[in-house]
Amino acid sequence: MAREPEAVAELRRSLGTQLATFRLAAELTQGQLAKIALCDRTTIVHIEKGRARADERFWQTVDAACDAGGAILAAYFELEAAKNEHENREREQRLSGVRAKAAELRGRSSSAITKTASDNSNLVDVPRMEELRRAILGHQPPPEPSRKPPTLPQLEALTRQTHRLYQRADYDAAAQLLSLTIGRIETSTVTVPLPVKAAAYLAAAKLATKVGDNSLSWISADRCLRLASDADRLDLFGLANYQISCALLQAGHLADAEQTATETVEHIASLASSTPSNPEDIISTQGALLLLLAIIAARCGERQKAVTKLRDAARLAEQLGRDGNRLWTAFGPTNIAIHELAVLVALGDSRTALKLGERIDTDTLPAVLRGRRSQVHLELGWASARQGDDGLTVLHLLEAERVAKQAVARNVTARTLLTTLLARERTSTTPGLRALATRAGVI
Repeated sequence: MAREPEAVAELRRSLGTQLATFRLAAELTQGQLAKIALCDRTTIVHIEKGRARADERFWQTVDAACDAGGAILAAYFELEAAKNEHENREREQRLSGVRAKAAELRGRSSSAITKTASDNSNLVDVPRMEELRRAILGHQPPPEPSRKPPTLPQLEALTRQTHRLYQRADYDAAAQLLSLTIGRIETSTVTVPLPVKAAAYLAAAKLATKVGDNSLSWISADRCLRLASDADRLDLFGLANYQISCALLQAGHLADAEQTATETVEHIASLASSTPSNPEDIISTQGALLLLLAIIAARCGERQKAVTKLRDAARLAEQLGRDGNRLWTAFGPTNIAIHELAVLVALGDSRTALKLGERIDTDTLPAVLRGRRSQVHLELGWASARQGDDGLTVLHLLEAERVAKQAVARNVTARTLLTTLLARERTSTTPGLRALATRAGVI
């Protein structure tokens, strides 16, 4: 737990002193008050000395038991207001640093059109993304007084659903539900477990990366990382760093992306045997990071390193023995094959990529992974384009759209490919291009 500033600590000690004063005036012992408040005597001792914390329900109970007439409760609310003000100030300071870093990344990124968008210039206009951005930055409107606050199981279910929507490539719905979910998590009157919060910000980081909002991806991934670290969840810590590496990669900082992912893999390996996290979650997290490292190596033109990372990931997949989706990673043999395809495309080996694409069977993937299925066609689209076969490229893009309706329209790299095709359009060989580009909002 982070150390409180002295002003907040003093308010907490004052609140404890008031409790002791009113308890004595009501002729109650610490043991008697503990029974009324449904806790033990030691807890009352620590609270009165300002060394322990309690929730609003506790202070309502002891205020009534000590006949304090609301004085104790008012002091508790004063403490909470001071604490929230301090936390908001700290959050804004952290966000200022993140925004500055994101601005630096955008300023240094290349303006050339490449497969990976290097800044927010190709930012996809997704409905409700602005609402999500406001929720993440803490600018969401207050909850309606008449609306019953969600329970913890409901918040957990909402968080899981945001990941499912993302994996189905329903990015519009994911953005809408994420803004609602994060807004409710941050304003919830119940204590939301840190892993649930981390998972929500993880989904936000993935979505922001997909639509090309690099700064929001960076902020969301950083939020997830801090929550995962505080929760001592090694698996979520790894996935948060995975998303940070993705943000760095999207911004064109390949060396930083590689260093972050490599250090995270090594850190997880050193602690994997002692972590309480599910072993399959740890394996899937390690595997996802290795696959990302394979992509980074390919972007750097390092074929052998990319092949080595793919083999390392394959050994982990053998331990799972199936196509899985632990912690929404989609990790398994088929996803490794899809990443091998992406590696070949990144290396410029389009001919081999097209041959591999014919052998990949995405039917073995879990049904929810529509986005992964469509990714095969997006990669093959790039391979075909580099072979100069724009007609085949359009067919692959159309198939990607058929598999997952928003796979092209909401994917920044797919839109970049459409832009490339339009720049060298030959209507006789690409008859469906303009209609597809129109649906995607490129023209």
